[in-house]
Amino acid sequence: NRVTSPFRTAEQFLIEDIIDPRDTRPLLCEFAELAQRRL
Repeated sequence: NRVTSPFRTAEQFLIEDIIDPRDTRPLLCEFAELAQRRL
């Protein structure tokens, strides 16, 4: 099996940023706060 680089895969789907798993929760909390203000 060939391992595919996550960076190449992201590039194919025009993804601009790959989030470090350690940063996922804080970023989701920030997004939820911003989204809540707009609803």
